[in-house]
Amino acid sequence: MRTFRFISPEGKIVKTHSLVQFAKDTGIPYNFVKQIACKKINLYSAYGWWSTKPKALKAYKQRVRVLVNTETDEVLRMTNKEQFAKDNELCPQLLTALTTGKKMLYKGWVTEDTYNAIKTCAGQTSV
Repeated sequence: MRTFRFISPEGKIVKTHSLVQFAKDTGIPYNFVKQIACKKINLYSAYGWWSTKPKALKAYKQRVRVLVNTETDEVLRMTNKEQFAKDNELCPQLLTALTTGKKMLYKGWVTEDTYNAIKTCAGQTSV
């Protein structure tokens, strides 16, 4: 029996043996589930769910970022830069500079990697 793997909107790996049942459970139309699982077209994600194929994982890592607020230790997943910027009163262009490494800190926000490096240097545990 074939096992299909997907990345949930929360970032967890979900395994299933039935694409039809997965579609029913998640509410995603079956045609999208099949396209993500079997990569019939260049569709790597739908409704927040991602494929675990190598190219899809690369795209996922480029698009989904984990940011940490250094003032509150709040950890948030950013899947939509414009919406994240609007929700947190940030500038989308400067947010891009933060996620691409051109800025290390922007209004108290850092990338998860930067935050973990800071905590490691300070002798504390990572997120």
